[in-house]
Amino acid sequence: MKLKILKLAVPFLLIIISTSLKSQVLTKGDDLLYSNLGFIEIIGADDPTIKGDIRLFDDWKKCDLNFSIKRSMNDVLVNLDLYHSQLLLYYKKKKFSVGFNMVDSLHIEETNQKLINSSNLEGMAVDLPLFVHYDSHNLGFYEKPGLKIIKPSYNRELDIGTRDTKIVSEFEYLIYDKKNQSHFFFKPNKNGIKSFENYKALREHMKENNYKPDNREHMIALIKFYELEKYK
Repeated sequence: MKLKILKLAVPFLLIIISTSLKSQVLTKGDDLLYSNLGFIEIIGADDPTIKGDIRLFDDWKKCDLNFSIKRSMNDVLVNLDLYHSQLLLYYKKKKFSVGFNMVDSLHIEETNQKLINSSNLEGMAVDLPLFVHYDSHNLGFYEKPGLKIIKPSYNRELDIGTRDTKIVSEFEYLIYDKKNQSHFFFKPNKNGIKSFENYKALREHMKENNYKPDNREHMIALIKFYELEKYK
């Protein structure tokens, strides 16, 4: 197997890309660097000017991973860098990253959660990570994890403000209409419900059942009610 090695200007990054791949399923017996996925070995500390956690999970999660080029890995430790839109892998005591655009889906064993690439949905070309909360013949209900980026506000002349970029985690929901191949995002709050066409009926249903918009189980129940109302 021939390997093409590219050294970047950044001293702590090295990309090793394979020109061919024989194995359909990558296992722990294979070398990650022998894939044509463009893995990058990560060496060095995180950017000290960024304050806050840019990763989706507090620790590594074991999962089954499917790539967009029809390759897969089983029982691999992963995390997600939301700031740089990178999938992180821990393999053979080394850390690697690859663009999330190369990811098709992953299943987290610990929580039995499925996360997909939004490009799997017709009409959505952007590579966004989406947790699958509810999936039926009519629609899909997803959650997009994300970050709120607070830029530095330091004023040199007045010597006031913050010098660092701050990161705050946040998320929003996504409804995908399979019939019309349309979608819309909404925030996990009471105002977010106003995005629905039958907002008044949903609001009354939420009041009757004491649903909270930031409670995922409550929202799944609400979306099922919305589906019944919309497609009856």
